[in-house]
Amino acid sequence: MDRATATALIDQLCRELPSGGTPQADDFDYGWFRERVASVADQCRADSIYIWQYALWHLDRAGLMPDGIAPVNRA
Repeated sequence: MDRATATALIDQLCRELPSGGTPQADDFDYGWFRERVASVADQCRADSIYIWQYALWHLDRAGLMPDGIAPVNRA
């Protein structure tokens, strides 16, 4: 998978992220999110670090970045 396709998949995944500080944010499943991002990053191994950074940027932008969250390094 190329970077453009992987980035588009992350954009689609993050399109409906809840905003931080809302009841929906309290129910946000970080494990599910990490599994989906890991799946995309694994298919785009050459750019996997970029994909993780891009996904975490989306989390931070939505106000959902919890303290201590870090992607699993499978490289």
